[in-house]
Amino acid sequence: MAYEALSRALELPAAERALADFRSAELARAGGQLGRARAAFLRVLPVDAGDLGQRARLELGHLERRAGRYEVASRYYEELVLGASETPYLHDEALFWLARVRRLARTPCAALPLLRALLT
Repeated sequence: MAYEALSRALELPAAERALADFRSAELARAGGQLGRARAAFLRVLPVDAGDLGQRARLELGHLERRAGRYEVASRYYEELVLGASETPYLHDEALFWLARVRRLARTPCAALPLLRALLT
């Protein structure tokens, strides 16, 4: 994949490398290469703690949710909900998906203390 090759071949600054990895992950996901997408999204996390890293965390939650790994997905969503999100829509979207994943996993009560803490 072009973005992945670019990220590895060039001495890119961290921000540009994170963006190349994020784009690579999006293309891999669209192409059905979920393992490659997961690996590329994971490479973004230690490099970018801002919006791009938060978006990568949300996408990781989505990948895990679609694969039926609800507990892993919950952890990614919880990290976004509990973290100091700079973008409110990511916080709200993660909160929605956290509640949905808990329902899918048939453990809705596990999310109640978290939701109560956020609403008070």
